[in-house]
Amino acid sequence: MGLFAVNGCNQNGLNGAGSVGESVDPEELKFVSMTDQNESAFTVNMPEGWTSKVSLERNFGQIRNCGVANSPDGKIRLFFGDPSLPTFNVPMPEYGMFEGMQTGNPMSQVNNFIPADRFFRDYTKMAYGKKPGFKITGNIPDEKLKKIYEDGAQKVGVKVSVTAVEIAFEFTENNEKWVGKINGVCSLMETVWTPECNGYTATVANLNLAEGYRTAMTESFKTNPQWREKENQAFAMRMEQDRRNSNSQMQQMTNSHNQRMADMNQNFNAHQQRMGDMQASHDAYNQNWQNNQNSVDNQNQAWQNNQNRQDDQHRKNINLIRGEEQVRNGNQVGKVESGYNNYYVNPGNNQYIGTNSEPPSVPEGYEKWEVE
Repeated sequence: MGLFAVNGCNQNGLNGAGSVGESVDPEELKFVSMTDQNESAFTVNMPEGWTSKVSLERNFGQIRNCGVANSPDGKIRLFFGDPSLPTFNVPMPEYGMFEGMQTGNPMSQVNNFIPADRFFRDYTKMAYGKKPGFKITGNIPDEKLKKIYEDGAQKVGVKVSVTAVEIAFEFTENNEKWVGKINGVCSLMETVWTPECNGYTATVANLNLAEGYRTAMTESFKTNPQWREKENQAFAMRMEQDRRNSNSQMQQMTNSHNQRMADMNQNFNAHQQRMGDMQASHDAYNQNWQNNQNSVDNQNQAWQNNQNRQDDQHRKNINLIRGEEQVRNGNQVGKVESGYNNYYVNPGNNQYIGTNSEPPSVPEGYEKWEVE
């Protein structure tokens, strides 16, 4: 349904499209009041004796006020609202929303805002373009319709950007010339924009009659206050539930994140403890080996000292037997698991790799953690 009811319709007469036949006296137009058959959401005057239907349509969560009326002779067709028109969301790349992306809801699309003159030009071509002799004969701003929507937004305190247009066209049907008019509005509220329209098609001879009935019909549209209050309450409840769901999801995400960080810290601390124990064991082994080595060195030194004494005594004995001595002149002698260097952690499973190589060789996807 957009922001407002469909009482925003053009009342500018032909707006330069030309006039055929005698003007219509509004007093001669006969109407019957009809109520939305689905939810009693609104009432509207429809031409008396015509085949008419009015209804509030809910299509994939979208609400539209709709009505159609066909004259008994089939020469005039009126309508307001189109349940096939979607609601559009402006692309927001920062939230992963891009133009043309699928939302999973056929009545909610992602597209940049399109002004009414371009949107309803294409809409008219799509709806009537295959009829013989079709051509667009007018495309002018509808300032009155624009103001109706802007005034409605101001009454409810909503900031909205509005463009409105009146599209005139013609075509041939059963060898008879028909003319048509579509008044459309595209209203943008923050990041959501909605197209809405009403209009008619009629034989040339019935143009003024169609204008009169369309204007009177759209001016008579009234929303049921009880339905509006009920809808507002339902909307407020949905917003509150959405808020609660959002807060709950945010809390769950925060708790999950905190738990992951705690698990990572616990694994990291356990790893640090294992590395500390390994380093202490390695240091103790090295110290024990060093102590043993010192003992062996001391024994060797004692043996060597004893051997030197024996050699010296032997040499003295030999020298004594041979009448020889050893003398010295300067340098001439004559006869007479410590710890690792780098750590890498896989954030997906908290496994780690330690390496002392430079540069390190680790699989892709591991992140380096520097030791403080």
